[in-house]
Amino acid sequence: VASLHSTGRDVVVADETTGGDTWQAFVTPFSATEAGGTQASNAVVIQGGPAVQNVVLASASGYGRTSEDLTVGYEMVGEAITTATAWTRDGSPLFGLYYPFEGGASNALVDFSGHGFNGTPGGDPVWVANGGRDGFGALQLDGNDFVDAGNCMSTGAYTKSAWVYWIDNAATLNNIVSGQSGHALWIADFDGAERLTAGHNESWFEVVDPDPFPPEVWTFVAVTYDPAVAGGTLTLYRDGVQISTAAGIPGNADPRAFVGVFAGGTYPMEGSVDDVRILPLALSADQIAALYNSSDTIVAAETAIGEVWQAQVTPFSVSGIGATLASNNLLVSDAATAVDGPAVPNRYQLF
Repeated sequence: VASLHSTGRDVVVADETTGGDTWQAFVTPFSATEAGGTQASNAVVIQGGPAVQNVVLASASGYGRTSEDLTVGYEMVGEAITTATAWTRDGSPLFGLYYPFEGGASNALVDFSGHGFNGTPGGDPVWVANGGRDGFGALQLDGNDFVDAGNCMSTGAYTKSAWVYWIDNAATLNNIVSGQSGHALWIADFDGAERLTAGHNESWFEVVDPDPFPPEVWTFVAVTYDPAVAGGTLTLYRDGVQISTAAGIPGNADPRAFVGVFAGGTYPMEGSVDDVRILPLALSADQIAALYNSSDTIVAAETAIGEVWQAQVTPFSVSGIGATLASNNLLVSDAATAVDGPAVPNRYQLF
């Protein structure tokens, strides 16, 4: 109000802006008897707080062919130091649960899947600002801590993945992402060593890493289950590489999920976790490798003709969350028709 009084209409004071806002002025000239043409200024993105801009989803050709990966690009601005990327396919969230563990202690247990499974802490898990596989935040568990993620687990096909920094404290059973009764992904004593393992329904060693699990180093782990393949197939991964698989595995009927513990208090893990994801589908080996390297790519093996994909990118500062910005929609097309004469790449289509 003071600015309007003293300077007229040409100033917007800082109190009226928020980090990530885009502002533009529209100026109209007047003579004594008429108005001239209105001219628009350039657009200015306010650089306070974490924000992203220019979020674009594309494939190499721009046509979104089934043979091409889909990659989202963007710019971090303001106070943004890192981002989390979630996805929708045909308008539905791809992830069943997604904990990036970024943006400060008050935001550490926010679920970015789109399903709202914000975590409930058990014990006293601690958010560490410079922790994590990328140094932008992680959740530290001291052997008595965990996160209750609720009933976010698929009882059909699934994928569970996380980055883990495990401390070998002589405990022989260390849960990473496990259930109330029916599923477990953990580091457990098997054949004389602590190994990454997973299973269902009291058969907890269905897939086992042939090598001991490395302590005190950030390691990417994942397990997938596909009930439609070979009577139920579990596949285990470490650092993006398949290390074990087993067929004929009965399904999981347990929808509950915990981070760092089994059954709400049994066999806790000591160490730290980052980027925990649960999906209601079995990701391909190519997509697991892509997750190990980046969360900004959907590989060609995950897409099908006619699907519409979109990325949602959320920026984080050291202690805050910025506004999530959605990319354009990208329609996956048939490679045979995409080269049949001139066409406009679908990255320019409006939905």
